[in-house]
Amino acid sequence: QQAKRFKTIAAVEITATFVGIGVAVYMAYHNYGAWALIGQQVAFFTVRVTGICALSPFRPLWVFAWKEVYDHIHFWRNVLGNSLLQYFARS
Repeated sequence: QQAKRFKTIAAVEITATFVGIGVAVYMAYHNYGAWALIGQQVAFFTVRVTGICALSPFRPLWVFAWKEVYDHIHFWRNVLGNSLLQYFARS
């Protein structure tokens, strides 16, 4: 949206909507019952994510920083220690 690619986004959304409706109608016609609604949502989001990812110029990079991991581990350690202390204090 920031790149003002509203036509591309709209085309993907409309396509995904029609595919979802098509899947729902097909499944309902073939007596899948409530599963038709689930099939509609799965088809809609599959087409939507696939379309947006295929047409987007953004490509994520694999960046790994041990410092960030250590920050999370230290936070987790403190939360776990506090929870264990409270648990045994109540028992």
